[in-house]
Amino acid sequence: MSAPTTPSNHAAMQRVADVCGDTADILALSVARFVAAGYMTSDVACWNAAFDGAEELLGPTEGSRFVACVVAIIRALRAERDGDWSFMPASCCRVTGHECALVKLINRGRQRLWADLEAAAAEITGQDAAPRLVAAVRAAVGPLDAAARAAGRGGPAPRPGLLPRRDGAPLIRLPQTRAARHEPPAGAELEEDVATVLALSVPLYRRRIGRIALDTAACFALSALLVVSALAQDASEKAPPIKLQLNKVETAGEACRITMVIDNKGSGLKSYKVDLFAFDPEGVAQKRVAVELGPLPPKKTTVKIFDFPGIACNKVGRVLLNDVLTCDGGDAAREACLERTETDSKAGLPFDR
Repeated sequence: MSAPTTPSNHAAMQRVADVCGDTADILALSVARFVAAGYMTSDVACWNAAFDGAEELLGPTEGSRFVACVVAIIRALRAERDGDWSFMPASCCRVTGHECALVKLINRGRQRLWADLEAAAAEITGQDAAPRLVAAVRAAVGPLDAAARAAGRGGPAPRPGLLPRRDGAPLIRLPQTRAARHEPPAGAELEEDVATVLALSVPLYRRRIGRIALDTAACFALSALLVVSALAQDASEKAPPIKLQLNKVETAGEACRITMVIDNKGSGLKSYKVDLFAFDPEGVAQKRVAVELGPLPPKKTTVKIFDFPGIACNKVGRVLLNDVLTCDGGDAAREACLERTETDSKAGLPFDR
């Protein structure tokens, strides 16, 4: 996917209130954040907090059913998507690109746009198809619509920081303050106890959460992270490599024709554009080309042929991968793609970074 997940300025990120259309969307996003945090930390308290919030809003039966449906969606993402999944801590009012894509995916299901749902599921996972994710979203449509009705769908859109209970009484307001800037709230802003709300106002832990070992300090520790990876099986595990092999060189008129083999071990990329230099045998840079090697399907080897114009192959002593200019889709940060790229040569010429 092309949505940025680590923007240099978080203010460019959308707000929850802009992405979520109603209370059910906000609750689904909040529950997903806690489920993802549970996978990341291996702390069951995160999951218990998700159940507590949903059950207080929807009741024990419908609340548990709602959480189970969101868990099924996250499990499907873990099973069918390669690479990490970036999410914000529960107290943050900003939304990552991955979270935006998830909310849009869920809304395709809620609108019964089944063909669009299948296409969106394939895009979000980077696969040709994602049947498990599609099935999970379709199964969640009923509970999501029920949650919207229970919370009063059709009335004014819920304001950030305030959400009605089932009996119509307001919940505690979440102060719209430093949490969005990833700074710990000042002490005065804790008067209403932020640990009693979930994300943008969905009911959270209550003070009893201390009995299951997740206290307010732990919540704010999570809030200090801009983006965390919940779906990686190992936090230290590197993203799958993109392997470039200089397979063959041959003179074509006044150009040196290059055959490049690209082995993409990770998720699909819509665009993968590289900056290459050709050096002569004395080590002097002679030619520079920018080559689009994409699109790169997930977990597939492809071949691209291109020319270094105006130089014969016998005048080329080395090829350098100078930079990755564009990396659009999947784990799409350009710098991350450069770090993932590995070079090799079978053409009798050195090819390196």
